[in-house]
Amino acid sequence: MEDPQLRDFFVLDGDVLTALLLCGAALWFLIVWATASVRRFEATSMGTADAIDALPLRERSVRITSILRRAGGIARKRIRWAKALVVVLPMLGLWGAVDGLIRSFSSMAVCTVHPEAPTFFGLHAHGIDEAVLTVGLGILLSVPAFWAIRKLDHLLLEIQDRLHARFSD
Repeated sequence: MEDPQLRDFFVLDGDVLTALLLCGAALWFLIVWATASVRRFEATSMGTADAIDALPLRERSVRITSILRRAGGIARKRIRWAKALVVVLPMLGLWGAVDGLIRSFSSMAVCTVHPEAPTFFGLHAHGIDEAVLTVGLGILLSVPAFWAIRKLDHLLLEIQDRLHARFSD
């Protein structure tokens, strides 16, 4: 009997694994996109800060508020979507675990109800493989993403604090 390949999981359990991988890809795409937005926000805000210094005090306040709302809001929205996917990924992993365990128990039930049926331990093992793979993949994709999102949130707040400190004098 040959070793199971990843494509075998897609053939037998395509729904859970495909959803998990698509959400993971979307999550990391959003993190990269949010990182680019935060970096762009930092460059834009610091670059325009010098030009804003030349404006009258009242106009400075309006201008800096506009920059914070527009550029910071875009980055914050992307971070919010990434946070939602960080929560969804472990849940998809648990869904795969439940699905895999149900497959294992149903194959065991078939073997106990029909004792003349040949026992295939591969049927039991495949469900357990699915359970372990999906939980592990859900955790593997979401935990590093959680830390990356926290870092982005902290960086965004730091940029906003620097801007407020610069223009509050």
